[in-house]
Amino acid sequence: MEEQNNVIDLAYLKRVSVDEPDFIRDMITIFFKRTPEAISAIRKALVEGTIELVWQTAHRIKPTFSYMGMTATSALAARLEKLYKTSPDPKEAENLLSTIEHNFNIAQALIEKEFLVTK
Repeated sequence: MEEQNNVIDLAYLKRVSVDEPDFIRDMITIFFKRTPEAISAIRKALVEGTIELVWQTAHRIKPTFSYMGMTATSALAARLEKLYKTSPDPKEAENLLSTIEHNFNIAQALIEKEFLVTK
């Protein structure tokens, strides 16, 4: 798992938003809402054995992590997507998903602290 300081590059979000507060707020709101939904959908798909939903949802959340400056977590989502497109392995998928979720939780706390927002 990534160390706390390496999970998210908050400066990246500020750069791509040109320090526009409304854009930053919108990105954070979407990130806080959609990421837990996607993680839950993947976890449910793993339990139900819905292979296509696993890789499709992993594919869908990759850019979200990139936009938020979470390149390593985006790479984990890409690994999960590839795993479920080629040779599904529920145990490996759960390990990847747990790390993704852990990184999201760290990022959420850092974002809330930095931007003084709450979910």
